[in-house]
Amino acid sequence: MKYKLLVAEDIPEERTALCNTLQKHLGTQFTILPAQDGIEALHLYHQENPGIVILNIEMPGCTGLEEITLPLMMQAEEEMGSEVRLLQVAMK
Repeated sequence: MKYKLLVAEDIPEERTALCNTLQKHLGTQFTILPAQDGIEALHLYHQENPGIVILNIEMPGCTGLEEITLPLMMQAEEEMGSEVRLLQVAMK
């Protein structure tokens, strides 16, 4: 079984570094889904249904908690009856 991991980070260098590091350590069991902002993260979440979400809570145009976390958690519980693992990060 291949797992999906969504990474939302607005700074391209940090997003690339995080995705590359995760892919290196997680290997072929995971598909890494990079998103450049909260809007793309929501789109990918609905399209790909990842089991794990890592997102920067300080991206421009969204606060993570208010615009991403709650809808993701509610959707996971209501529509899929499954759990989603969510990790929020603030990179400075």
